[in-house]
Amino acid sequence: MEKKYLIVNVGSTSKRYALFSYKEIFNAHFKKYGNKYLLKTSLNERQMNINKKDYLNSSKYLLKILKEKELIEGLETVGVRIVAPGLYFLENKIIDKQYLEKLKEVLTSAPLHISPALDEIINLQKLLPKIKLFGISDSAFHKTINENAKIYGLNNNETKKLELYKYGYHGISINSIISKLKVSFEEMPNKIIICHLGGGCSITAIKDQKSFDTSMGYTPLEGLYGSTRVGDIDVGAAIYLGKKLKLNYEELEEYFNKQCGFYGIGGSSDVKELLKSKNKEVKLTIESFVYKIKKYIGSYAAVLNGVELIVFTGAIGFNSAIIREKICKDLDYLGLKLDENKNNKIKEDGYIQSSDSKVKLLIIKTDEMHEMLKEIRKIID
Repeated sequence: MEKKYLIVNVGSTSKRYALFSYKEIFNAHFKKYGNKYLLKTSLNERQMNINKKDYLNSSKYLLKILKEKELIEGLETVGVRIVAPGLYFLENKIIDKQYLEKLKEVLTSAPLHISPALDEIINLQKLLPKIKLFGISDSAFHKTINENAKIYGLNNNETKKLELYKYGYHGISINSIISKLKVSFEEMPNKIIICHLGGGCSITAIKDQKSFDTSMGYTPLEGLYGSTRVGDIDVGAAIYLGKKLKLNYEELEEYFNKQCGFYGIGGSSDVKELLKSKNKEVKLTIESFVYKIKKYIGSYAAVLNGVELIVFTGAIGFNSAIIREKICKDLDYLGLKLDENKNNKIKEDGYIQSSDSKVKLLIIKTDEMHEMLKEIRKIID
C-alpha cells in the first residue's frame, strides 16, 4: 500500500489541506470571508457554503470526506505549517508533548498563526491518535540570515535570555521559489530579492541561494504591513497608542494583528477593492505600501551589492499587474526595466522585464504544500 501524507496549512481566516502519495490526490481550502464560511475542494470547481461549526471543525469535516471517498487508507504522516518565534522552532520536528508545551509558551507572540495551528494539532491528535504529526517550520529557511540582521538594539542579556532575534517567516514559500528557480536556471543568480505579497507580506534578500535578510522579524508583525497587520512602527508610537486607547498588552497585540494594515488604513483588506477606489485616503494605502516595498528593495540591493533577479509571488505579487508596475516604476537606477505588455498579459510563471533590462523580473506561483511535503519526506523517508 502506498504511503500517504496529509499537509496542513492553517491561518486566522483560511485552512488548506492537501493529501499526497507521490502526487497530489486531494486538496481542500476552507475560508472565512466576512460572515460567510466557504469550502472548495479538488472534487468540484465551485466554492460551497458551509456553516461556522464545520469551518471550526475543518479537520473533522475533511477526514469525513476522505473516508467517504476511500482516500484515508495508507495515511501515515501529517505535516503542519508552524509560524512561531524561538530557536526551538528553527527546525522541522515531530510534534510531541514537549513541542506542544513550547508552542503554548510562545502563543502570544504570533497569535494569528500559533493559535489556529495549536487548535488544529490538538484536533488532529484526537482524530488521528496513531498518526505521526510533524511541525514544519516557516522560519527554518531563514537560519542563514547574517548576524547583523538578526539582532535588535536591545540589552544583550534580555536578547539571549528571551531569544529575541529576527527569525523571519514565509520561509516555506521562499524555499518553494528557490526550488523552482533551480529548474529554470542552469546557473542560479547569486543576488535575488523575493517579494512575497499576499495577506501577509515580506521581502527577502537571497545570496548564494540562502536567506541573507528578510523583512519579517521576531514575529510576522515586523516589516511591510499586510491585510490587517501593522508592519513597521515606532515603539514609542505603539506605547503611546496603548496608553491612549487604554489597551493592555494582549489587546494591543490583537489590535496590531487584526485592526491595521490595508484594513486599518483603507477600510478593506481586499487589494482589488482598494485599487478601484478614488478616495484619496484609500489610494494612500496602496501608494504607501508600494513605497515601503521600494525601500526594502533598495536597502537589500545595497547590502547584496546589487540585484540580478526580483521575484514576485503571493496572491498580490502573482496576480496584480498594477502593483508590480507601481513597484518597478523609478527603479531604473538598478538597471531594471519592466515590459508593460508582458506584465499586463501574463497569467502564469514567467518573465516580465524588457529585453534591455539588466535585472530579470519574474512572477512565480508559490507552492507551500508541495514544499512541506518535500520537508516531510526528508525526515521520514
